[in-house]
Amino acid sequence: MAPSLHSTLGAASVGLSVSCIVFGILTTQVFLYFRRYPADRPFYKIIVGAILCLEIIDQILVIHCVYHYTVTNFGNYVVLVEGEIVWSLLLEVALGAIVGIIVKAVYAMRVWRFSNKNIYVTGTIGIMILAQFGLAILYVVKSFQMNKFSFAAKLKSFAALGLSFGVLTDVATAAALSFFMRRMRTGFKTSDSLINMLTVYAINTGFLTSAFSLTVLLLFYLRPTDFYFMTFYFILAKLYAISFLCTLNTRKVFSYFWRYPQDRPHFKITVLAILLLETADQTFIGHLVYHYSITNFAKPQSLLNATVTWSLILQLTVGAIVGAIVKASFGLRVWRFSERNYYITGVIMFLTFGQLALAIAFTVKAFELPSVFSVHELQTLGTISLTAGVITDIVTAVALCFFLNRLRTGFHSSDSLVNSLCRYAINTGALTSAVSLTTLILYNLHSKDNLYFVATYFILSKLYAISYMATLNTRRTIRGRGTDRQGGTTNKQDTSTNMFHLGTRLPSMGPNELGGWDSGKNGFAEQDFPLNTFAQSGKPNTFV
Repeated sequence: MAPSLHSTLGAASVGLSVSCIVFGILTTQVFLYFRRYPADRPFYKIIVGAILCLEIIDQILVIHCVYHYTVTNFGNYVVLVEGEIVWSLLLEVALGAIVGIIVKAVYAMRVWRFSNKNIYVTGTIGIMILAQFGLAILYVVKSFQMNKFSFAAKLKSFAALGLSFGVLTDVATAAALSFFMRRMRTGFKTSDSLINMLTVYAINTGFLTSAFSLTVLLLFYLRPTDFYFMTFYFILAKLYAISFLCTLNTRKVFSYFWRYPQDRPHFKITVLAILLLETADQTFIGHLVYHYSITNFAKPQSLLNATVTWSLILQLTVGAIVGAIVKASFGLRVWRFSERNYYITGVIMFLTFGQLALAIAFTVKAFELPSVFSVHELQTLGTISLTAGVITDIVTAVALCFFLNRLRTGFHSSDSLVNSLCRYAINTGALTSAVSLTTLILYNLHSKDNLYFVATYFILSKLYAISYMATLNTRRTIRGRGTDRQGGTTNKQDTSTNMFHLGTRLPSMGPNELGGWDSGKNGFAEQDFPLNTFAQSGKPNTFV
């Protein structure tokens, strides 16, 4: 029986969507690594850089593969049944294997160190790593030779062996690390607690990657002609990369709630609201693409008719709501920096909520349209809304720079901080306004039988969300610069004058010792998650 569209293109599309999310987490980890460990060993910097480059190429190949089957060959069902395997899919398999091998080899080095250079255990892990890599390359070569999906079942043995070695390697590595780390117990609570944390981390990461590998193995072995296995394989290599980078970064990915557990409730509520809205936003985008490329595959009339889908309209609305929340938050910072200037803050708030009202009106009107392409009939309403967004970003950035510059003291340290805050305000305002302006231009200039503007609008709300989260997450980046207690490390309530307690639209919103700035409670000493057994540090590491 021929495979269905949902089990082939549908599964691959879902895998692409999830891999984009995981890729975003990976790039965040890379950024954090180079920012926090500029003096790390060149060896690890090269590995991190290589992994990033490989994963960028990997993600491009995944996108090309899905685009090839869903867009380039839209309606060509023969391509799935008897067509040639697109080259990007096979290269993605090879790149995924290479990334996995690099990470596993580094973990094998950890086993070598923890085991006091035990050649037997490390050698066994090394052999399994090389065996998996060899089988992966052999699978890719054979696939290029056969080059048909219908022949995929003939390669089940190679794929099954390669994936089995991957599962065994993950389990063996986690077990070896746990065993040798537990032998390092000293009886002292502090060191034993550290060992317990490292052991739990080794088990968790090994379990996650081995579970994904096992899932890929089972899906490929049981349903080789379907693409269910791609859903998980597109993610697998990125999980290996993230596990390695988390080990280097020594901190959790979801840094806001980890670093600021005592933040004010309204900040936490705002963060959760943005997260839920962006999750819904991404779900709507996924539904829209799935509806036209998978559910209506080989139905060109569905594209010509382009009946309005609820997901597209709701996505536009959710994006507008996220933008309004972030802009209103930035407007409050202008209010604080301007010493409660009603006029400038009022203008920003008027533009913000005016745009939101226009977006809601656009949504109501859009539900009455006969087709998606008819959104151009609402050109006036859409243009005014997008223009208001561009103006809001520019006014906010200009206002922040103006009032920040009024805080100059003549001292180099404080003025340097003001300069960096101004640059950030300009950069973020320029980025969001540029994307908004691009959306506006595409919406107005191009012909009315396309949706080019949607491509940039899908990104816009996420840029607003990221700028807001970056503002909250990096408040400890500058510790005391430009304050009365520059360089201090105390966590006591700050009673001295600090011009930055007013809040900014910026990643560096205040030093660590502000003792309640934007939190309502005393600050706390941020604790590192002690997993970095690779990188050099200022203190000797017992476990290296």
